[in-house]
Amino acid sequence: MLPSQLYSHPGKLLENHLISTQKLIVHYLSEMPNDLAVSALGNTAKIIALTHDLGKATDFFQKHLKGERVPKKLSRHSLFSALITYNILKEQFQNNEMPMLGYMAVRRHHGDLENPETEAFLEDEEVDLVKKQIDNINQEKWSILINNLYKYGLPTTPTLQDLKSWIHFFPALMKEERRKWRKMNDLKLYFISNLLFSLLIDGDKTEVVIQSALPSRKQNIPFHAIQKYRERFRTYETSIINQMRERAFHEVININQSLENPLFSLNLPTGMGKTIAALSFAFKLREKIYQESGLLPRIIYALPFLSIIDQCAEVIEEILSFEFPEMDSSIFLKHHHLSDISYIKSDEYFEPEEAKILIEGWNSEIILTTFVQIFHTLIGYRNHFLRKFHRLCSSIIILDEVQSIPVKYWGTVNKVLSDWCNLSHSYVLLVTATEPFLFEPSQLIPLVEKNHYFKSLDRVRIYIHNQESTLEEFVKNLPKDIRGRMLFVFNTISSARQAHQLLENHYQKSIEFLSSHVVPLQRLERIKAIHNGESSIVVSTQLIEAGVDIDFDIVYRDFAPLDSLNQTAGRCNRNNLNKKGEMHLFFLLNEKNKLYAHSIYDPILLDATREILKHQDFIEEKDFLDLVDCYYKTISERKSKKESESYLNALSKLRYQLAGDGEKSIKDFKLIEEDFRRFDIFIELNEEAKKLWEFYLSLKEIGDVYKRRLEFQKIKNRFYHYVIAVPLTVQNQPPLVYGFGYINQSSLDGFYDFKTGYKIQGDIILW
Repeated sequence: MLPSQLYSHPGKLLENHLISTQKLIVHYLSEMPNDLAVSALGNTAKIIALTHDLGKATDFFQKHLKGERVPKKLSRHSLFSALITYNILKEQFQNNEMPMLGYMAVRRHHGDLENPETEAFLEDEEVDLVKKQIDNINQEKWSILINNLYKYGLPTTPTLQDLKSWIHFFPALMKEERRKWRKMNDLKLYFISNLLFSLLIDGDKTEVVIQSALPSRKQNIPFHAIQKYRERFRTYETSIINQMRERAFHEVININQSLENPLFSLNLPTGMGKTIAALSFAFKLREKIYQESGLLPRIIYALPFLSIIDQCAEVIEEILSFEFPEMDSSIFLKHHHLSDISYIKSDEYFEPEEAKILIEGWNSEIILTTFVQIFHTLIGYRNHFLRKFHRLCSSIIILDEVQSIPVKYWGTVNKVLSDWCNLSHSYVLLVTATEPFLFEPSQLIPLVEKNHYFKSLDRVRIYIHNQESTLEEFVKNLPKDIRGRMLFVFNTISSARQAHQLLENHYQKSIEFLSSHVVPLQRLERIKAIHNGESSIVVSTQLIEAGVDIDFDIVYRDFAPLDSLNQTAGRCNRNNLNKKGEMHLFFLLNEKNKLYAHSIYDPILLDATREILKHQDFIEEKDFLDLVDCYYKTISERKSKKESESYLNALSKLRYQLAGDGEKSIKDFKLIEEDFRRFDIFIELNEEAKKLWEFYLSLKEIGDVYKRRLEFQKIKNRFYHYVIAVPLTVQNQPPLVYGFGYINQSSLDGFYDFKTGYKIQGDIILW
């Protein structure tokens, strides 16, 4: 092949980059269902792979690449490439949406997606700029480039004269597109748009960075690895709990796995081994899908909180170690915003830049991640989230602790997951002890007969103390004797800290403390110690509610929504080892004589809970299921559908960023709402923290922003073990140093208490 002598990157021929990007995209398409891979989507993806950087053919860009000074506007390539892409696709797809979707993907492949109507509006200055760029192309080099690409599937060979004709008519074509897209209302088009964008940006970034072939796929992750894991950790006690765990496990793995319905539910009480059961189901479903369709689904296990990811990762790694003694990242990886940038493969070394690309592209068979990563990919517009969107095709998604999805998004999540599964041949398993009305029962295939498990348990009784009281009154009325291991759970950091002091005086002993204002390093150490039985009394905020494997004899809980109360009850006599556990529910008042609960929880949830509890003096565990169902039914009837409908409207209209008055855009979607503006503070707690901070400061000497970020990624996980987030409204603020509040070791006494964490001055209601 005669080289064009045009370059995409230093030392890399433009045609080689485009052809190699296309090969990667063809590989990605081979992992997708045929009805997507060989459709207009697949054909468009292969074309835009060859056109996405054609704007780099200008002498302006070529000089810029050599380090020569060129006006920045003239060396830009995305708009020019997008214009060429649109016209080539227009010849292939008459009266179709693909030309515009291809244009949008190429125009924004270095940024975030924009609304079609926005993209279809060109300033006169932009048109003039493209005309200058066309005039700045070497005709001979262009001809060689286009002919080389034609051999790899470019459907036409446009000349420079063709480009001049295209730019002349382009504004009129865009006017037509604006009219068409204003009327568009199709959720499937949103998925197609994001898939196209995802395929392109993943192929483009991977081609540039990865110098070797992508890790090969593992066809077999055998189910017997789980059987071996269970054998190692099996306890042969014939307790009721163990019998129920065994029954639940066998019920899950023996269910008839129909591939017709993509939505499944695993609703079991806390402590029933839901993680192992969910993975078992996913392993067997993966085998069945591969046998029947030849597709090899990735298993994507998502959790709502970072605090429980490491615990889950240890279980998955232990299971896989039975089959893969030298397990590497191509089999299992963790991905969240604090993930280590380390991609391990026994026979290959990946530089940090390569590792980052492989991790963020989910190049693995099993991915452990967060709800934020999943839902901001499924409902997203941002480049770094959407790069992995195509990995969700033909996947098995496990949503653990699914009750954590905010009520206002139920309608959106229902429609998005249902339609996505039907389009992409994916499957979703909802895992929870308190199943919300996220889907109608008719939409879900239950994996177990949940009534049997909930009705058979008698581990804990919840006593309801309806009399409202202050913290001082609450502590004063507690028994003086310590009757076993006790957990106190409060709704706010301020109430937890105040109660901690009162309780230490009351019991005349040191008491463990947990909140988000204790640095993560200490928090994890304390949770581990609590798990090992080293603390007899613990005061905490609700951060211990979901997924934290700790067990107490007696639990005291401030009023909260019923699903939260159920989660807290799961920390009481969890393994049924002692006499019946007690949980005491109190209604605690702040200094303004208002319930603490009202400062952080949705009043609809609190009102529904209070109505259910108002005629109860106590609740037995066997009654939890019926009460939770009643609670969610009440919420479902009362919650406004307006928010979900607004987001579904934004998705169906591809309203990525801009929205009119009273409308939502996809950009507005935030799974975790921040009630307060916060800022991060680095606590120089010890010598390791001091070294990490010094390394962080040294990064400022690296001029290249990308290289600086890459170096920070190497320490990011350890660095954030010393970072907490506090509201901007606190009065006790440390100096701001390069984006972080900074507290050095000599200043710790003024800002940080080694037991209760950050010393707040000013009102705070965070947890």
